[in-house]
Amino acid sequence: MNIRLAIISHQSLLTLGGVSIHIKQLVKALHNLGVELEVITPTSVNNGLTHKPYLPFHVTAIPVNNPLKTVKSLEYSYKVYKYLVKNKQEFDAVHASQWSSYFSIIYKKDINIPIITKFHGTTLYGTLCGYSLNPTYYLKYELGSLAVLPIYTHMETTIARRSDGLIFISKHVEKEVLMMTRGVLCGRTQVIYNGVDTKLFKPYGPSYELKLKYGE
Repeated sequence: MNIRLAIISHQSLLTLGGVSIHIKQLVKALHNLGVELEVITPTSVNNGLTHKPYLPFHVTAIPVNNPLKTVKSLEYSYKVYKYLVKNKQEFDAVHASQWSSYFSIIYKKDINIPIITKFHGTTLYGTLCGYSLNPTYYLKYELGSLAVLPIYTHMETTIARRSDGLIFISKHVEKEVLMMTRGVLCGRTQVIYNGVDTKLFKPYGPSYELKLKYGE
């Protein structure tokens, strides 16, 4: 029997964001391996856009329209939880990204299938890095980001501690999450680097030079 997997993206697949590109490439690769997939993604019902019909997997677009970004994040996470409760018999496991699994993690017993969360980074580290590089800009234009930082930190900490498993896209992200959670994670973790299409991208020069330059 094929594995039936729900993949939850916290970015719309219609964007050109790094996470949405990652999700699209991941699901195409899993589809080619014979995994049955459904991708759950946020969308604005007013944007007039629809998901491309040629994608080789089913996409469920959940509308979220609150103008406040943080409220929209919570709304989406809650609607994902309600959708999974209603359709849990359709899936063997859930693969979520970032904070999209927050309510599903809190009420895991209602879903009763494994939830694996992938961290592409942490809001805490990203915000603190941005502030340290340009504190004047943040204090002038990004006070909202600083104000809601505790909310995202709580969400991501809860997810990191209570998921059935965690995937980090790099050792650096793993360190970020360990710092955020003060070393307390769920029992199963794995670092899996982003893949590269070697038909499109090929190393230029000896690989050891790249390792020396970038450290990993």
